[in-house]
Amino acid sequence: MGKDGLLGISGNGKRSTTRLLDAEFPKFRQLLPTEHTAVATMDVAELIEAIKLVALVADRGAQVRMEFADGSVRLSAGADDVGRAEEDLVVDYAGEPLTIAFNPTYLTDGLSSLRSERVSFGFTTAGKPALLRPVSGDDRPVAGLNGNGPFPAVSTDYVYLLMPVRLPG
Repeated sequence: MGKDGLLGISGNGKRSTTRLLDAEFPKFRQLLPTEHTAVATMDVAELIEAIKLVALVADRGAQVRMEFADGSVRLSAGADDVGRAEEDLVVDYAGEPLTIAFNPTYLTDGLSSLRSERVSFGFTTAGKPALLRPVSGDDRPVAGLNGNGPFPAVSTDYVYLLMPVRLPG
């Protein structure tokens, strides 16, 4: 590393130079809630498939709406005048009923990055970020949770922060 904050690497006839950042890294930890008002656990492959199905009728970049209630989540997309799709999935859910929407591309990207068969969602409100975490083995983060929170955030090495899309109205 040189005095100008440059780092050079060379080998096998190739050479690369990069400038080291002198800015402060964003304070992302303050975006990660320590507790949730609702939590949900479900199968990743089923959820990705359902998102792809309902997103077929939505305009590019349109939202996929998720309505969570005890034992189920309803995914929907589209509009009544151009076509609408809905898909219901089984979910382990604890908390008050919640309706939240996400960009389907960002949601499937997050789910695909988990490298896990099941996902745990942590919610605070429909307007605040959701946290996606991998669920390993037979772990059932929602099992045994009663009432309406707050529920402590599960500690994992990997967390995907997902910003919701504002619901119309």
